[in-house]
Formats: sequence, C-alpha cells, structure tokens
Amino acid sequence: MALSLLVAGFSITPERIPLMPDLAEDDPRASLPWFPRPGDLFNVDAAHYGIESRDYWYSDGAVMRMVIRLKDGEVGGVNVLPGGQSGLTMSEHFDDQVRLWLANDTVPLRFRVEDVVAGAVGREVYTP
Repeated sequence: MALSLLVAGFSITPERIPLMPDLAEDDPRASLPWFPRPGDLFNVDAAHYGIESRDYWYSDGAVMRMVIRLKDGEVGGVNVLPGGQSGLTMSEHFDDQVRLWLANDTVPLRFRVEDVVAGAVGREVYTP
C-alpha cells in the first residue's frame, strides 16, 4: 500500500490522457482506470489472465519497443517508450510517447549525429 502511494504519481491513466474527447460520464469506458487494449499471452500487447477468471489484464510489459536495421553500413530503425522520455512528471516529455505506444506506432531511431541534430528540441552544455 505504501509503495502504491509513492508510485501513483508516475501512473499515466485515462485521467491524465483521456480515452477520447467528450466521453459521456455514463459511458462504461469513462470509469476505466487504465487504457483498454486487445491482446493475449502471445502478442506484442501481452495480456495475463487469472486461473479462476476469464478476464485479461496488463500488469507489466516491455520497457520499450525497438527495431534496428543494419544494412549496407547504415544504421536505422524505430523506437517507442510506453510513457515518455522523462521521468519528471512535470516535463512535457513525461508522457509524450503514450499515444504512439497505445497505437503500436514508433518514432525514428536517430543514430547518426546529423539525424540527432535535426531532431533535437534543445541543447545543454555542461562545463566544470
């Protein structure tokens, strides 16, 4: 119980990111504590089930989805995180990849310096 109080602020739920705009309060989806997902034990969105129940739920999973392509001396690929790029809850990047994750979509994997620079949104310089 104490641990759940500690980590609750890091949860990304429909309360933080609504399932859809203007969802009526009497719609059964309005009270869901998490995001509904299709799945079973043998796919990307692995769902678990109880021995005594036919209900499926998600309690854990991959920390990222990544595909890397190595071809003709080039490195490329795609990646997505189930939350966002930052662990800081007030950051705009805390949950910036949730919608992509839920849609099984990705962002480009930036490997070469020029690709990183082209996709950068900021720069930090550290000096002694």
